[in-house]
This record gives sequence, structure tokens and C-alpha cells, in this order.
Amino acid sequence: MEVLILHRPKGIPSPEQMKAFMELGIQALAKGPPGGSKLIASYSACNQMLIINLIDTPSIDSLIPTLERTMMMGVETEIIPIEKSADAATKWEKAPAEMAKMTKK
Repeated sequence: MEVLILHRPKGIPSPEQMKAFMELGIQALAKGPPGGSKLIASYSACNQMLIINLIDTPSIDSLIPTLERTMMMGVETEIIPIEKSADAATKWEKAPAEMAKMTKK
């Protein structure tokens, strides 16, 4: 399962918070994400307090310990499950029929 993870600091981080967050990021790059996950891509937005990671993980549960650490450091994290376009397209094709069933009730 691939997930998109968005990290945004709450407020302006102190130098200590930035250092702790950077150390966590360096550890994740050196060892890889926890629980057999694989970091596919990472992006630090220009002129924004935003870091985006694309991770292939067997389970979102395996990421929770690391995400709890980032929360304790004052970082809001949003996890967005993503899917391949071909898989999503089949769901989109079924959506109008499902909506029609719901409106008939």
C-alpha cells in the first residue's frame, strides 16, 4: 500500500525542535521507514513549512511509532492512502451506478 505523508510543524519550530525533526529524518533515510516500509520519494516544499513523503508500506500501523514521535515534536502529520490510476478508474466507473442506487431508495 502506498501512502502520501504530509508533515507540517505547528507554529514556528524552535531550533531544538528543528534539530530533533532533522535527526528523525536522517535516521529514516539511513535505516529506511519502520516496519519493512520503503521510502519512494521525499520533497521539502520551497518557502513553506511542509515535507512530503511517498512511502510503500505493508501497513499504516507500522508507521505509527514514528508518526507519534513527530506529533510529540510539534508536527502535524496527514496520511493519505493512494492508489494507482488504473485501480481508481474502475472505482470511478462504478460510482455513478452506486449513486443511482442510493437515490432510488
